[in-house]
Amino acid sequence: MKEKNYPFLLEHDQLKKTQYKKEAFVGFCEEDITFPPTYRIERGTTQHYIWQKFKKTGTRINAPSWCDRVLWKSYPETYIRNNSYGSVETILTSDHKPVFAAFDVSIVSQFVSANGASADTSGDMKIIFEAINVEIKTSGRENFRIEFHSPCLEAPVLGGQNHKYGSQKARCCCPMWTAPDLPQLQPIFDNQDYLEDQHLLLAVKTADGLESYGECALALKGMFSIKPQPFFAALLHLGEETGRISGMMHVKSREGASANMRVKKSRRSYELIYMDTDSLFQERENSLSRGT
Repeated sequence: MKEKNYPFLLEHDQLKKTQYKKEAFVGFCEEDITFPPTYRIERGTTQHYIWQKFKKTGTRINAPSWCDRVLWKSYPETYIRNNSYGSVETILTSDHKPVFAAFDVSIVSQFVSANGASADTSGDMKIIFEAINVEIKTSGRENFRIEFHSPCLEAPVLGGQNHKYGSQKARCCCPMWTAPDLPQLQPIFDNQDYLEDQHLLLAVKTADGLESYGECALALKGMFSIKPQPFFAALLHLGEETGRISGMMHVKSREGASANMRVKKSRRSYELIYMDTDSLFQERENSLSRGT
């Protein structure tokens, strides 16, 4: 402990072993631990560990460990950075040392339509899936459907039933979809800046749509192209990894390359503030004309 060889100690950390086996906290991140174990420290001291606890039922061993942790998880292609991670050694009232973490996290400003309408469904842009392949950890060979959710959609959309299966694997079912069985999704706003900050939530469900076998989130950022782009994600359900999903998709505009392949300056989503400046200017002019 005095040598501060924390990487060696963390090789035996129960949480990291559990995450490695994908038994809990699948996909969660944690900053490198550079502080001593936070449990079980004698009250009133900073780093004096009481590793034995004597009870009537016998002696209990409490090996020094990192019982207090900060883990995080976010949608793909979102900006989050852990600036600090440590423990507060000056608090001496408990056998746990509290831990802290600080983050920079992106936020997305509320989108305001230039037309002042709540939705603009002119149909210029569409989210198109050309193919989806799924590998589900189940021994049954059922038929499935995919349900699509997103704030950029007016309502959830349930796709068609699969009619094909991939190569059969042990304890796995591999349904496949091609374009005719997949819906073309219509965003509520035809605006690339808005859609680049949006995500699709996909749920692989039984054919009756009642039971989910796994969910994932896909970022629309990077999917603006004339040609379909590949995607890949893990499927999770109730905190456990239940399979994998992959395929080809893109966000396509009627205007073609000029709308989809335009060069954009790289930005973080929290640096964008979208304001309907034309409406604000018009409101000011109307107020001046009325003499208010």
